[in-house]
Amino acid sequence: MTTSTGSKSERLTCAAIKFARSVPGLKESVLTGVALLTRHETGYLQAKLEKLETANRELNNRISELTSMQATISAHLVAEQTLNEEVKNVVGAFRRLVVLERRAQLLKKSLPAYANHLPEAGTLPALLENAFNARVMPVIVFTHIQKTAGNSVIAYLRRCLTRPRVARIHELEMATGEKTKEVVDSKFGQYDVLAGHIPFSRRVDLMTDRPSVNISIMREPIDRVVSLYYYLKANASWLDQGKRIVEEKMSIADFAYSDVYFDNHMVRMLCDSDPAHAPERECTKEMLEQAKVNVVKNFLLIGVTEQIDEFLSVLAEVFCWSLEDVPKENVNEMRAPLSKVSPEAIKALSERNCYDVELYQFVKGVWADTMAACSKTPQ
Repeated sequence: MTTSTGSKSERLTCAAIKFARSVPGLKESVLTGVALLTRHETGYLQAKLEKLETANRELNNRISELTSMQATISAHLVAEQTLNEEVKNVVGAFRRLVVLERRAQLLKKSLPAYANHLPEAGTLPALLENAFNARVMPVIVFTHIQKTAGNSVIAYLRRCLTRPRVARIHELEMATGEKTKEVVDSKFGQYDVLAGHIPFSRRVDLMTDRPSVNISIMREPIDRVVSLYYYLKANASWLDQGKRIVEEKMSIADFAYSDVYFDNHMVRMLCDSDPAHAPERECTKEMLEQAKVNVVKNFLLIGVTEQIDEFLSVLAEVFCWSLEDVPKENVNEMRAPLSKVSPEAIKALSERNCYDVELYQFVKGVWADTMAACSKTPQ
């Protein structure tokens, strides 16, 4: 190899090689130096690695400690939440007892003819003991009558319960009692509320082996049917009843007397006769009286849609829940106000639903007594 040709870097490289070869021992010294540097660097890296591994072990130990602490704290929180729920359920049981006792006294004065249908009071010590022992929330059976703001009530119940504990069982409206029980059994233990268009006559409240209470809400009958008419009409694309209203060009008066609608629906939902048999018979005075007795005897609360805020306030009071703004669910903006409905239609609806009108006035009286009883409930 010569140094007279090639690039400058190549010439420098050749000169360095020749110099290393010409100096005795230089090659061995260079190699030894490289080896020493390599061993030094390796030792440094190994020491650094051991230090990192030690820090990592300490970090893992700390993580284990924190995880254990978190588990302990979580266990304490669960225990505290359970205790709080028990305390809340006990307080709620006492409140419901007080409200029922006070309402019973008021009903005896305002509705003396139905006083004998009130549940037996029992002795105070026994009632207090039962209330104290009721450490679990009773199952709420919500008899949801169509177009009474029931969906807003259900939305509120869902908001109050921290877990998804509300079961909607609307599909059972025309089911048999056996089918209803089969569905309720499948949901037992999973839910605190069973809500649906289920008539009281099915006695869903007796299908669970947990304590249970019945609640419902009613609406001024004529306004309710008008709302139902426009709801069905607005959803004619998927509801057969609405499809018939549109195809047959039914007016509200036509609708009231057609077989698309069952008269006195609220009475049918609260009496002892199953609405599944509604096509076979007319609503009767006897069914109206059955509904009145059931309202007094078997329902913890029955409110009215026109006072839904007050209804939810009482519900919150007797179950120790917080009260937030009432959610508005399933509101039909297309319906006409009652003031726009013709006098002929109002007359037809009143005649067709005369028992509902009477039941509604009866429930308003019971609701007034319930409100009066709750106003004295200790906070």
